[in-house]
Amino acid sequence: MLRAARAEDWERLRHVRLAALRDAPDAFASTLEATEGQPQWRWEGWATGDGWGADLVTFVEEPDGTPIAFTGMATGAIFHDDPTTANLFAMWVAPATRGEGVGRALVDAVVAWARGRGADQVILRISDGNAGARRLYEAAGFVLDENDREPLREGSPVVTLGMRRPS
Repeated sequence: MLRAARAEDWERLRHVRLAALRDAPDAFASTLEATEGQPQWRWEGWATGDGWGADLVTFVEEPDGTPIAFTGMATGAIFHDDPTTANLFAMWVAPATRGEGVGRALVDAVVAWARGRGADQVILRISDGNAGARRLYEAAGFVLDENDREPLREGSPVVTLGMRRPS
């Protein structure tokens, strides 16, 4: 069951985000070490947008609607300084459920959310060489910009590429 996370989901958001950082450390600008000690209010902010300076939503996938663990997440944010652009980030699906359509459902949910808030486009970044993510996003209508290259984070040899699509 796909739904928007709520503040009271903060512990399960923490769990799925840390699982993502463990599973794919070169897919995210944040690191496990920098993230695991964050206080409760930061985790609640993934659902409420508090502290982000943005209209924000995190969609989560609950297996069969059971409130045990989330098997995927994706965050959409429209930052106050650019209300025409939505950002899709923190996208991750548990390895056991990849290939079942969860990733596409999460992406589609963020795009629909952005459209509903008047954003003209949705942008994201992928690590260069992440063929699976690239296929997913291209199938969802995103276009890769090979010239939009940035380091994943300071000190990382990983390069990210920008992708965008109209909302």
